[in-house]
Amino acid sequence: MDVETKINQTENNIEESKEENSKPAITLDMTIGDVIQKFPSVVEILLGAGVHCVGCHVAHWETLEQGLSGHGKTVEEVNSLLKAMNDSVIQEEVKGDDFSISEKALKEIKDNLKEDQFLRIEVVTGGCSGMSYSLSLNSESKENDHIEEIGGIKIVADKESFKLIQGSKLDYLDTFEEKGFRFVNPNAKKGCGCGKSFGV
Repeated sequence: MDVETKINQTENNIEESKEENSKPAITLDMTIGDVIQKFPSVVEILLGAGVHCVGCHVAHWETLEQGLSGHGKTVEEVNSLLKAMNDSVIQEEVKGDDFSISEKALKEIKDNLKEDQFLRIEVVTGGCSGMSYSLSLNSESKENDHIEEIGGIKIVADKESFKLIQGSKLDYLDTFEEKGFRFVNPNAKKGCGCGKSFGV
């Protein structure tokens, strides 16, 4: 391969990478259920726009475009909401080696954490999809715990729970109708609109 061909290939790869990075995270052909599960922060935007089908009873098969149109939104309103949702998912997050936390969730944890405490995450049996997340502030670790420090706080999980949440992001939702933590978990094969229950 000559030098000119290599240069052209490199330029093409850079352009493809730019194009990929400029694609919106949320598109109108995504289902409402997928959008809510992957990007919990958009719930606040949808609720603010009068779209309330974002909880357990969400029509998971309905696309975002169908859902917004079904709520009487014009094309301009749909596009405006889509832009607002995509802008909201480009929020700051603090990444650890195996886990990440949104700035909003990190602030909420720090506001409630006392000295020498950490956040314990456990996966327990229960919830509408088979398993649920349990969060608690704790100060005693166990022998089989996985410990990770993110953004100045310790995140602790037993090894079995850690296997199920590895690679996840913890977010925090604060709306008039709902307040609390939500997980975006790539290991979940099924989940609930509530963001608190999942299955593998």
